[in-house]
Amino acid sequence: MREYRIDTLPIRDVKENNYGFVTVEVALTRTGVMPYYDTMTGEIINELKPPEEIFSDMTMNSLKGVPVTDRHPPVMVDSNNWMDFTKGTTHQDVRQEDSLLVISETVFDDNLIAYVKSGKKAQVSIGFRADLEEESGEFDGEEYDRIQRNIKINHVAHVEQGRAGENVKARIDSKDGKKRKIG
Repeated sequence: MREYRIDTLPIRDVKENNYGFVTVEVALTRTGVMPYYDTMTGEIINELKPPEEIFSDMTMNSLKGVPVTDRHPPVMVDSNNWMDFTKGTTHQDVRQEDSLLVISETVFDDNLIAYVKSGKKAQVSIGFRADLEEESGEFDGEEYDRIQRNIKINHVAHVEQGRAGENVKARIDSKDGKKRKIG
């Protein structure tokens, strides 16, 4: 079954240019077990993002040049609606840092820039599609019920709180992020 998912992490390192745009380094997601809302059952299900999927060439390449949004749009961003949702873009410098997937992004929108600089939206969340494999197990001491496979990232949303923990953020400062369950 292929599903739409979102993950959230905080922002790192803000740099401004002469035109007012802001570039930040962002830890976008991490490996590990995270809770997701199951639309079929109405329950929270623990899903594993294994390292071999997060750091696969396909997933890392899917992150290059995607739209940056203010919150998650109600639909996936595409060539027909990008002007309604896009506030910036990711760069090409995607890389692995331990268990984190990291990239730079540039934000163009003044309102979103103010939120990023204030720390109010210091976390980011990826919107993506993944194939879900019904398999239970344990990863780093946490139990899971499904595995996310073939992860393709559609957009990066700036949000107030996200699911992936305090290390998944824009690198502005050392403020702690908060976990929340989406339901």
